[in-house]
Amino acid sequence: MNWRDRKKIFFLKLKEGNFRQLRFLILRRIKINLIMNPIGIPLAFILALVIYSLRPLIRINLFSIPTGRLGHLILQPEYYLRKNNYNKIGFRILNIFFTSRAMEKNVIANRQILKMLKRRMIIFDSYLFSWLYYSAEWTLKRTDIVSQLPHIETAEAESLYKEVDSSFKFTDQEIETGYSKLKLMGIDPVKDWYVVIFARDSSYLKNTFPNHDWGYHDWRNADINSYKEAVKFIISKGGYVIRMGSEVNNDLDFSSSYYIDYSREFWDDFMDVFLVSKCKFLLGTNSGFSDLAVAFDKPRAIVNAIPLGHTPYGRNDIYIPKKFFDHQNAEFKTLRYVLLNNEDLIFDQESFLENKYTCIDNSPKEILELTKEMMSKLDNNFSMTINQEKLLDEYFSLFNDYNTGYGIRNPIGINFLEKNESWIFDR
Repeated sequence: MNWRDRKKIFFLKLKEGNFRQLRFLILRRIKINLIMNPIGIPLAFILALVIYSLRPLIRINLFSIPTGRLGHLILQPEYYLRKNNYNKIGFRILNIFFTSRAMEKNVIANRQILKMLKRRMIIFDSYLFSWLYYSAEWTLKRTDIVSQLPHIETAEAESLYKEVDSSFKFTDQEIETGYSKLKLMGIDPVKDWYVVIFARDSSYLKNTFPNHDWGYHDWRNADINSYKEAVKFIISKGGYVIRMGSEVNNDLDFSSSYYIDYSREFWDDFMDVFLVSKCKFLLGTNSGFSDLAVAFDKPRAIVNAIPLGHTPYGRNDIYIPKKFFDHQNAEFKTLRYVLLNNEDLIFDQESFLENKYTCIDNSPKEILELTKEMMSKLDNNFSMTINQEKLLDEYFSLFNDYNTGYGIRNPIGINFLEKNESWIFDR
């Protein structure tokens, strides 16, 4: 972020009267400019001298791993690992990684994920190493020593996730521990199956980073009680349902021996990862947590997808988006309009909604229909009519090569597509 961006944010927060956020930003800038940079600049010169002197023998690249947000912690390294499994790294290249914990309140979003990454990567994850790296990074960015882990959500990512299997593997001891905890939850790991559900809310970010204003993400939230009919359907088919989340705002108003509120009773970092890795599929919002399913090649039924036109790219994903109603003109913002104007790239709700549109969440019936579609696909009972196939082809043709979803073949829910044809295609 350059000084113009910082200036823009400063005056925006001042105009909003968000003084807590302003205080956080000012103190952070003081920390970087008056403490970290004076130490980091000479450190960067020493590192550059050593690394460049070793170039005839070995090329050393430095990376950082974002640790404060689960989606970034898991998918940016995972994309790197799969890419390098597909295109092998040269033997004279050494990639070294540092966590971002010094810049994110010493937060590790999931320690089990970091533990598993260490089996495949050279990671210095102490607070001290993180602090020293970020002190020097600003200067080192002017060289070719520092590289960035890619954050790619396009057809390129979808292709890689379909062609190369997950790099995450559990040890025998971890599998034994996971199965033991499943049994404590009342699930037989041999004969029972389950679906994990997740509804994003504001609790984790607000409690973990209280000084940061996360309001621009609130439109991605969803009501867990809109999942109730889908939960009942899964249970009627003989499956268990496990509600995920380390911190949640609301409980699901439903009780059954086949429904487990893991977020209240059983939560821990390890089981977050293990449960998703062994589930039949994940039903939930597009969020950092649902990215766990992408990393473990588990199908996702994504509901309330945001922003409109942003397509899930994991293996065997299907999805349905939120709608956006224009009260002034009494009409919905169409998918065709969003894609033509590249609005699928906007993740800030104020920029997307423009104080003009209201988010309309998916209904319980729409979520139920998507759940049924996912179940039928996984049970090999799914088929489409000729008209449905034509409609889906027309949907794919809406995307142009400027859209993130261009070339991604994960479909929108077919029932949702048929019932919302007019606002999707603007006709």
